[in-house]
Amino acid sequence: MLELLVAAEAATENPAQTLLHHLADNYDWESGNVHHLLGTWAWHGIDFTPTRMALMVMLSAVVLVAVLWASMRRRGAVPRGRLQNTVEMLFLFVRDEIAGQTIEHDAARYVPYLASTFFFITVMNLSGLFPAGSTPTSNMNVTFVLAAVAFLMIQLAGIRSKGVAGFFKSLVPPGIPGWIYPLMLLVEILGIFTKPFALMVRLFANMLAGHVGIYFIIGLIFIIHALGVAIPALALALALLLLEIFICLLQAYIFTMLTSLFIGLSASEH
Repeated sequence: MLELLVAAEAATENPAQTLLHHLADNYDWESGNVHHLLGTWAWHGIDFTPTRMALMVMLSAVVLVAVLWASMRRRGAVPRGRLQNTVEMLFLFVRDEIAGQTIEHDAARYVPYLASTFFFITVMNLSGLFPAGSTPTSNMNVTFVLAAVAFLMIQLAGIRSKGVAGFFKSLVPPGIPGWIYPLMLLVEILGIFTKPFALMVRLFANMLAGHVGIYFIIGLIFIIHALGVAIPALALALALLLLEIFICLLQAYIFTMLTSLFIGLSASEH
């Protein structure tokens, strides 16, 4: 909230430029430039210093591993503690309600990937709600990589289930007239790429929209300079922040559920 207040106050001079700079992937951090904090990671004249979003992806991965390790320290037949119970509840939800309901055969094989996807996206979504944090999934480069991995898993599931020739042969349903076969083949091939594209855009757009909405609501305080606007704006921004927690979990669920559904469709014999 404090981060958005500072950014919104700066936006009164040039709102568009400030908003784009705040949302874009760059080397600026709230406490300084990434180059100043980490130094320059150069090799043969190429700068490999992680950007702000790349650094948040790394931090999210570290946090996720730490949380999972802490929840697995005391293994037993019965989970103990709130953290272990919460992690197990979410894992069972992914296993039983997502993979178990959408993948017809051998669903357990894909549970580790689906659970990793769900937990990783959840942590990245929530990271933007903390002070000095950013939401990596509001950047299309991050959602592109997530969708690319999902694309590979979907195709590999179909090839593993039917073989290479059987997978491509099953793209077009049998029994259709020969004159429409090339058109159906083209549509199905396009469908292979539009599915992960939809995953990429949906996650990116939803996470970006929530951040922009809160930013503009708080910006009204510094644009209008009225107490009658400040109090409702802060209340509405706080309500949206609380709603963002639900949206972070919801978008992680939707991405995982649709990926599991596409894997099930690709591997299905029908």
